[in-house]
Amino acid sequence: MTPDCLDGLAVALLTIWFVATVAYQVWIAELLPVSRRYDIFRLLVCWRLFPGTRPELRLRYRDQDARGQVGLWQEIPLARSNRWHRSFWNPESVALDAAASWLGRFVVTLPGVAPERLMEKAPAKALWLLVNSQPWPVAHASRQFEVRSISRIAPLEERVLFTSDFQLATSQPYHDDV
Repeated sequence: MTPDCLDGLAVALLTIWFVATVAYQVWIAELLPVSRRYDIFRLLVCWRLFPGTRPELRLRYRDQDARGQVGLWQEIPLARSNRWHRSFWNPESVALDAAASWLGRFVVTLPGVAPERLMEKAPAKALWLLVNSQPWPVAHASRQFEVRSISRIAPLEERVLFTSDFQLATSQPYHDDV
């Protein structure tokens, strides 16, 4: 192959990758099953640049003490700024982006996985790590998390997508004895 031919091949491959990645940002819900099957090297990355009218996902948790008293739901803040320049420079939101990505992956796995097997999947384990990293009000508590969807079009339209069972924490590094 000539150098010009190799240059043309490289440009063609990068163009295909760029177009596929932009399409993946816009139609992630439709393309995620296809990418899981055929994108074995995980070349398509979700940057969440085009939020569109997709619902906003919220992650909440509540605690249950040893006596069975259930506390109030508390939200883990995952909100990010949607300003245009955040697409290029967003260093303070790396952790929020990672958490939002795991939350999105969890919601996508909901319909395809049996409820009894759902908590074994990586997105559910990642959400448990995030939820369990929040401060614990009392020792020997159990924790439950919930995923909600809030429409960006009609903000009053809110629905619960998933609620976990209460699980006793095996380690509670951040609890404050009351």
